[in-house]
Amino acid sequence: MAGRIRMGFFVLKELIMKKGVTYNMKKKMKVYIKEVMGDTETPVTIYVKYVGEERGILLESRESEKGRYSFIGKSPFRTMEKIDGIYKVDGEVIEKGGRKFLEIVEEYMKEYELE
Repeated sequence: MAGRIRMGFFVLKELIMKKGVTYNMKKKMKVYIKEVMGDTETPVTIYVKYVGEERGILLESRESEKGRYSFIGKSPFRTMEKIDGIYKVDGEVIEKGGRKFLEIVEEYMKEYELE
């Protein structure tokens, strides 16, 4: 695969704490982007080198005029799953409350802000 591979890495910044009080503010996340040449590396080989045996995720886009993009993440601070109709956040079963899974994901995403 010739060309460039663009990867995004997400990092969660800690909440600011002063004298044991956490201020009511959104948790900030920063996206780091690194472009690598696709002549010798593929998103899968980079994922294997970066994530290794840790828990991780690889999201790849399809080919378009803008190129291809891959997002690689490891060591998640939060996990969200829907398996056989059961919703879990960080391994704990949560109540659906008539909501669809993506609605729950959106609720949790409101806690964070991208820089």
